Amino acid sequence: MKGQLNLRAGLLLLFVQSAVAADLYVDANLSSSCQNYDDASRSCGSGNKQAYNSMSAGLAAASAGDVLLVRSGSFGQLSIPKSGTQQSPITIRNYGSETVTISTG
Repeated sequence: MKGQLNLRAGLLLLFVQSAVAADLYVDANLSSSCQNYDDASRSCGSGNKQAYNSMSAGLAAASAGDVLLVRSGSFGQLSIPKSGTQQSPITIRNYGSETVTISTG
């Protein structure tokens, strides 16, 4: 049975181990991932933030304490490639008040 998980004001916490925390962006509108993302324009080239064009790429790059800020859009099922402890969660949340839809089946 297929379903959807909507992230609006909620949080999804994942637990992994690592040392450095960062804000990472997931934006399905990007043609490729980049290290110079500008969240105001939703484009690469003029910013200084790290962004990924898929949820799986963002999750693969995330480390303990990181926050994945997901821009509006629809995403397929999540595959969580990491695990860890409560002291070192990866947080996945929507960017601002944008709506994110994740298929659950």
